[in-house]
Amino acid sequence: MLELLPILIIAAVATLFGTVLLFVAAKLKDSYLKNTIASRESLKEQGEAYECGLLGAEKKSKPISVRYYLVAILFILFDIEVLYMYPWALVYKDLLETDALFIFSEMMIFVFILFFGLFYIWKSDGLKWE
Repeated sequence: MLELLPILIIAAVATLFGTVLLFVAAKLKDSYLKNTIASRESLKEQGEAYECGLLGAEKKSKPISVRYYLVAILFILFDIEVLYMYPWALVYKDLLETDALFIFSEMMIFVFILFFGLFYIWKSDGLKWE
């Protein structure tokens, strides 16, 4: 049980820190809203967008391309797959004594699938940004 004491201390400190931050944010929000409501009541155009000291002339937003989300998902996917390789690389030297060829071939199959997926996405123009 003594070995778990540092983990319990870190968990308690993290919980306390999070609770204090939520409490401080709630108090600051209340005081901010009181000041903001008082200042907004003096504005003539409440419904207008206000940025950099100028009222917005027109709305210039255009929809974000689906390619943006596709690239983001692919990045997360390949990033997670690389994270699977890290623990394997840490214990690879120890596992060589038991069954080296099997362990190495399993990772090569995984890497092959990873590169095949990347090659497929590349050839199907999934990474082109237009």
